[in-house]
Amino acid sequence: MNAHSSVRGPISDKEASQPVGGRAWLVLAMLWFVYVLNFLDRQLMSILAKPIQDTLHVSDSQLGLIGGLYFAMFYCFIAIPVGWLADRTNRVAVLSLACGIWSAATVACGLSRGYGEFAFARMTVGFGEAGGVPPSYAIISDYFPAGRRGTALGIYNLGPPVGAALGIAFGAAIAAAFNWRYAFVILGVVGLVAAVILPLIVKEPPRGGLDGTEIKVARAGFWSTLKMFFSRPTLVLAALGSGATQFVTYGLGNFTTLFLMREKGMALNEVAVWYALVVGVGMSAGIFVRAG
Repeated sequence: MNAHSSVRGPISDKEASQPVGGRAWLVLAMLWFVYVLNFLDRQLMSILAKPIQDTLHVSDSQLGLIGGLYFAMFYCFIAIPVGWLADRTNRVAVLSLACGIWSAATVACGLSRGYGEFAFARMTVGFGEAGGVPPSYAIISDYFPAGRRGTALGIYNLGPPVGAALGIAFGAAIAAAFNWRYAFVILGVVGLVAAVILPLIVKEPPRGGLDGTEIKVARAGFWSTLKMFFSRPTLVLAALGSGATQFVTYGLGNFTTLFLMREKGMALNEVAVWYALVVGVGMSAGIFVRAG
């Protein structure tokens, strides 16, 4: 939330064609990988809902609370202070710590012995994942010039469909071959390794350095930023619309696998192939069509 004294004008053709070094693309690849892990983990619970219910004796209502209300409360409200913290500290460190938290909590999901432990672990996952996107957007903006940020952010936002598809394929395949707990533990360990590697690859960039405004400008306060946000109907309506879609998205995502297995008689290994293809191709294509 950095306050600039003027509003930036349209991007020129020269800015749009400005070259980007290999280092920036490497950073983007690492941030994208962490985002994929974020959504891969988020998809695991819904794809493994049936074996989780059978083992921990979790009802549909309890499952909905874990994947919906409990997760959302932590994810949504923690994202605000995380953004504030990223504005004032090292963004790479914030992202690395967040990745470590949600990955450790993912391992804890696999080790849970009952509903209470599993619910607490998933809430902790939401707490950690709230620190994933805000600092990543800021880091990308300081590695890519204004004329190339749209492309960079578009690539970064392919993380959710890829992560969701891999979560379905990976989680269902592991559970079908071994046990649902293995999927959580393996993914959590991969995330912990990524959290350690991240600061070695991604270095904290100068704030606003590519915009010619070495950010020693005054940072906007929280309440002034909130006032600005609610004074702009476009931002408010976009936020409300985005929030409304999540009611449908998460409601659908949390129970699709249960529907396919209960009503359509599909086995986990079948879900791993066909549902993963639907999510991966459908979501990715939707992003490209919407961008076009």
